Amino acid sequence: MYRLHLAAVCLLALCGLAGSGELSGVTMPDTIMVDDGTLVLNGMGQRKKMWVEVYVGGLYLPARSADAGQILASEGPWRLTMHFLHKKVDKEKLDGAWMDGFRNNSPDILTSHPGDIERFLSCFPDIFKGQEVTLTHLPATGLHVAVAGETKQLFAPGVFPKAVLAIWLGPQPPSEDLKKGLLGIS
Repeated sequence: MYRLHLAAVCLLALCGLAGSGELSGVTMPDTIMVDDGTLVLNGMGQRKKMWVEVYVGGLYLPARSADAGQILASEGPWRLTMHFLHKKVDKEKLDGAWMDGFRNNSPDILTSHPGDIERFLSCFPDIFKGQEVTLTHLPATGLHVAVAGETKQLFAPGVFPKAVLAIWLGPQPPSEDLKKGLLGIS
């Protein structure tokens, strides 16, 4: 009986931690308002390169889902927030990471939307510790890119915003741990 009680207490504690919205000292709200609707924090994950903590990402959706395919197929709103932890991420390295993400998860986008890729890359300067990048998809207007609170570009709804989200949720994300975190999978 004692073991059963202890197991129940541990399970409740783990469930409480899963929705806490805190990772590596970065706190993200459980819900956000976007375009007159509420999005919920689906999950958080950390991008590490070797031993370097690069950023903590949080994925917001209309309803929680651990199904990457379903999320990518959806036409609904979403937001991906990246809170940078590293002192400085050079534009060249960031551009290389974006291109790797497109190549690994949506290779057709490289030839079908080269202008969008060029505009997307132009959004990002060097990123410093504490700055945030937000990628917000709204069905009516498309993908909104903001860096350090400043809106940079808007991309039409359709294929390109899905290719951007596939960088994290596609078959070859920056890391499996990051993908699992964003999907809310422990």
